[in-house]
Amino acid sequence: MPASASKKGLATPFTRKISHLPESLTGVHPSLTSFGTTAYSFVMSGVFFCSSFFSRKRAGTLLLLFAMGMPWATSVRAETSPPSDAELRALPQCKPVTLKVKEKSLGGVLEEISRQAGFLVEGSGARNMPVTLSLENSPFLEALAPICRQGGWNLQEFQREDGRFLKLDENFPIKGFQVRGPLMLAWYDLTTASKYNFDDPKNPVKSIRYRLGLIEDPLGHIKPGGDKPFRDVPVAFLLPDGKRLELNSDHAKNVWSSSEPTWEFEPRVELAGDKVSIEVTVPILAPTLLQKSVVAWTANASAKAGSLNITLETVKEEKKKDFMTNAEFNEFSATFKAIHSTGELMTQIQKENRQPTAEENEKLKGGVLAAHEVWLLGTNGSRVKGNARSASGISSPVHGYRYEAKFKPDKPDFKPKEIEITVAEGFREFRILFKLENVPLTQK
Repeated sequence: MPASASKKGLATPFTRKISHLPESLTGVHPSLTSFGTTAYSFVMSGVFFCSSFFSRKRAGTLLLLFAMGMPWATSVRAETSPPSDAELRALPQCKPVTLKVKEKSLGGVLEEISRQAGFLVEGSGARNMPVTLSLENSPFLEALAPICRQGGWNLQEFQREDGRFLKLDENFPIKGFQVRGPLMLAWYDLTTASKYNFDDPKNPVKSIRYRLGLIEDPLGHIKPGGDKPFRDVPVAFLLPDGKRLELNSDHAKNVWSSSEPTWEFEPRVELAGDKVSIEVTVPILAPTLLQKSVVAWTANASAKAGSLNITLETVKEEKKKDFMTNAEFNEFSATFKAIHSTGELMTQIQKENRQPTAEENEKLKGGVLAAHEVWLLGTNGSRVKGNARSASGISSPVHGYRYEAKFKPDKPDFKPKEIEITVAEGFREFRILFKLENVPLTQK
């Protein structure tokens, strides 16, 4: 954790890089490890993607009928073969960034990227570092990765009372990367060592360890790895002489690491050239739809959005003081519940005390939800963006996913009228192929 955050108590690490699969604040638990025949048992044990984002990441017939007139109704078909860049960019995530700057200060660049993407990014201590960028409708992570590589940073997610944010972090600086839609694969460093045989000939074997990590788009609500940990996904080394070494062969294997997934590469033979390419196929569960609903700012008010029913359970207004400035402000908060139509299917399966069929499992995937975005609409037409996180209480496809939303208007006379809630749904599996080019074979 950055020293500034730990000393002031302003922020706590929310999500490292995705090898840890922590809980996100805006929608679905990453706890679900399989959507196969075990889906029913996960639901019964209360672990089934219980509401909260980070693993992250989601109209029935009604929504499709309105798709032409509803810009938030985004649909992507399920993938069995590797999806194209266009299909990955169509998945729910932060808004794309278009920006052309030359020698502009880092602080100003991050403010503009945050504004366009709709998610806050904070720098480290080098706010005046000159940055040159040329971005055209680029994914959020693709806009940030070159900045990280230039300044020697990584991306780490934090949580404060006023919401989540990304921060440029000095631990494990990004050396190389590839962005595919809402996901980035990065390599951070490599180390070399010599291993000696106990039997003759006792020739040392050179060993190289690469540290790789996944970084997710904070509004992507995806679950990397599918039904297996990131450390176990397929990895291949493409050597300069044309050889291809698969993970767990004699030359490449997955090794334990307390920080990032790490692979060990043992050439065992002299190699021409000083570069290697690394291929990684990452299965993810990702939402394919966004549903938007506007609900009156009144307890027990409800509204439908396609296959969802959203109910505002409680609303509250409180006078609070900023602990840094001691200034008073009004905070509005609400709890709401989103129930998908597949909840009825799960209830029926429970009553029949049986496992769901393969077809039913596919339907149940679509019923996993994640709160994507919340806005408080004022009586004068103003809008205040809020922070949504999973609320206490039971959350499941049967009982509905419960969230708490908080809003901090700038103006003291703000009067709420409605709450606008966007929910991601329709999880499907995608298999994303990454290829990191020109990774060095030796340390410099």
